[in-house]
Amino acid sequence: MRIMVKSEKVSTEITTKGNAVHSQAAAVDTGDDFPMAFKVNVRENTPYKPGLYDLAPSCFRVGRFGGLELDPYNIRLIPVELARAPAAK
Repeated sequence: MRIMVKSEKVSTEITTKGNAVHSQAAAVDTGDDFPMAFKVNVRENTPYKPGLYDLAPSCFRVGRFGGLELDPYNIRLIPVELARAPAAK
């Protein structure tokens, strides 16, 4: 499953508690006719560069009923070329 980022533009929203949440537009290729757009949270000054990404293993967790799920507060993207690189010896 590939994640596509097309722009380094970061949007900022202020929560009801006054916290700033920074996000960037991305899309996941699910194999359907069109990719599914979503927002990925980023630090204010560290957007993802345009390109293709995979989900980092740390994005997954086991839910309260034992099933695998994405952790919505810990989405991290790995550039495809780094995800494919051989492990260091």
